[in-house]
Amino acid sequence: MREEFDASQKVKREAKIIVILGNPPYDRFSGAAQAEEAELVAHYKGIELVEERNKDGAVKRNEFGRPKKKQRGDSLLYREFGVRKQLLDDLYIRFIRLAEERIGEKADYGVISYISNSSYLTGRSHPLMRRSLLSHFNAVWIDNLNGDKYRTGKIIPKGLPGAGRRDDSAFTTDMDPRGIQPGTAISTWVKQVGEPTKPSETKVLYRDFWGLAALKRQGLIASLPSGTPPHGSTVPNYEEIKPSQENRWRLTPNSVEVGFEAWPGLDEIFPAAVQGVNHNRGIEGSVIDTDKDALADRMKAYIDAKTFEVAASRFPLLAPPPRDDGEPAIAGYDPQEVWKSLHKIGFDQTKVLSFLAFPLD
Repeated sequence: MREEFDASQKVKREAKIIVILGNPPYDRFSGAAQAEEAELVAHYKGIELVEERNKDGAVKRNEFGRPKKKQRGDSLLYREFGVRKQLLDDLYIRFIRLAEERIGEKADYGVISYISNSSYLTGRSHPLMRRSLLSHFNAVWIDNLNGDKYRTGKIIPKGLPGAGRRDDSAFTTDMDPRGIQPGTAISTWVKQVGEPTKPSETKVLYRDFWGLAALKRQGLIASLPSGTPPHGSTVPNYEEIKPSQENRWRLTPNSVEVGFEAWPGLDEIFPAAVQGVNHNRGIEGSVIDTDKDALADRMKAYIDAKTFEVAASRFPLLAPPPRDDGEPAIAGYDPQEVWKSLHKIGFDQTKVLSFLAFPLD
């Protein structure tokens, strides 16, 4: 085992890796500290990470002794594509980014071939990821194996051959008929010697596989030069597609999403958004209450107190003490400064208003 370990370390440190093959994990959350891998997917989020500092200027550190980092400013993902809430922390995305860094950015040439969750092919969160990949490789072949519980309910959509029939996960077997829930795709990215192509000029070849898992696997094998199509079926041909900025660099020719993923986003329905009262301080004892008179009495007593210390002792939820590191208990909220401003203005009964605290109230 020691010899094998030494040999593997030699490859990792010295070998010129030009091929990466993999089947990344399908867990959405790894259990690992997000901060340890934040920089890995920051590229796909389009964010700048800066070190967090205490009031004395010292760099904050996590439990591993490494600097804590936070986002500065809006993300490019939001500025360019309007995506504020994103789904880019899946493990498979980190594996793709690692491979892109090693082959797409650092190697003179090479190949990446993964079978992975297929959500990045069309996902609203992934346009920067798709553009980055298209920028670092010359060509890609995409075998979309579909079988997605969330997009199609594992049913072949209307308008396609076999519509209404089962569309299995590619991992469905006789021993495990459930397979897995997300749809999968095999993507093979090729980087050639020389300058990479512009993202709009990268050659993208795409094909779909629908139906029973066994036929999908047989179809993939049959597409090899020595393969034979499964009985009663044909192997789908590749079609060339043209991702662009206008279609958010989608890596499929069309969308077959018929479930939740096809619904419009809230940011598409509502043209404007306003941050309301923050509920994380609770709905009793702070700036929110289910009893208007109780809230008015509390706020008047808090604001009209003779000193901040008196106000804080009577209403601790309105004036939580700083954390052990000196930072405010509630981000961006300095209880004493806020109290001073309110005390100077005085209590105003007209500011006590009703509002909908939760949906469907």
